[in-house]
Amino acid sequence: MAGGIMSRIIPRDKPKSWVIMLVSCLKGFFLALPLILAGHYLNHEIMFGTGSLLFALCWLVFAVMWIVYIMGQASGKYCHLEERDWCDQVW
Repeated sequence: MAGGIMSRIIPRDKPKSWVIMLVSCLKGFFLALPLILAGHYLNHEIMFGTGSLLFALCWLVFAVMWIVYIMGQASGKYCHLEERDWCDQVW
């Protein structure tokens, strides 16, 4: 059972850039944004700052991975993807 639950969650027929792009987007929305809102509501500067920094980092990663994914898609790199383990999948 190498990989366990993560091998069932991560799609095996998508490139690494797509998976990282999706995870960073979701992390920005479901982890960083609630921190920002809670920090603003509670008037807690450290929580607000931490959430803002995390949100910016998540969306920076999202933007870079989006560019990598779009360039790979445009070049035809992902036309015939096969199901592979995460470590063997293309970027």
